[in-house]
Amino acid sequence: MLDLYPFERDGSLEKAGYVKVNTCIARILRQDLSDVFILKLIEEDWKNDSKGKGYLERKDVYDSLFELGDAWTPEINVFQYAAFFEKLGKVLKGEEEIPRVAKNKVCLNAN
Repeated sequence: MLDLYPFERDGSLEKAGYVKVNTCIARILRQDLSDVFILKLIEEDWKNDSKGKGYLERKDVYDSLFELGDAWTPEINVFQYAAFFEKLGKVLKGEEEIPRVAKNKVCLNAN
């Protein structure tokens, strides 16, 4: 999943890249939410994840993804986490589709 984020050469992730990827993730996981509300939630997440630095390091993104996996899997289980992120990654890359989601609203390269 880390490979989906557009890290800079120095290993930092700017807010725009974070927002783009996390918007796609939210559109998959929370199809019931409007884009306006999703962006509001992502803004809150950015503030928490960046800790006021104005950018994220790989470890910050990893920690954020760990929290996501923890929230979306039924147990603390490495195999469930791996399956969750494998499926999510395939959907984000357009390799798999999920019902009720317009492809142009999910795929990272659609924007």
